[in-house]
Amino acid sequence: MKTLFTTVLALFVMTLFAQEGVDNFRGIMWDTPFDEVSEGMTKSSSKTPGFKGFEKAGDDMNFEGIEAHTVIYLFKKNKFVGASMGITKGQVDDAVALFTEKFGEPRFTDTPFLKNYEWVLDKSVAVISVFPTNKSEKSATMAIRKPK
Repeated sequence: MKTLFTTVLALFVMTLFAQEGVDNFRGIMWDTPFDEVSEGMTKSSSKTPGFKGFEKAGDDMNFEGIEAHTVIYLFKKNKFVGASMGITKGQVDDAVALFTEKFGEPRFTDTPFLKNYEWVLDKSVAVISVFPTNKSEKSATMAIRKPK
């Protein structure tokens, strides 16, 4: 009986979490001004069109068991709007499973240039993108951002 209660409680919490969404990344709330969180950040060499990207020296590259090779904090008009984590293609199935467990079934787009999994929540959008034409093993991205 205790196991059934624990399972029901876990499903309720996951459903509530998925419905409400996420309004931050690692404690930085969406729309936080860059000046309030800039300590230790340096401009990223990675380009994300329309955004200014920054990285933190010594940042934790592990996101709930998924090991990233880059973590980029994204700002638009000097306000924090999301984060992008570079992962390897070999981690995509684990990342999709993680986000599906948290947020439910994704919208899936499959083209010759992009395989995109997207979860649209109340307070955020989570995305996993794979670029099949890019032969680099490091050509997948896991991101979470403020909705437009």
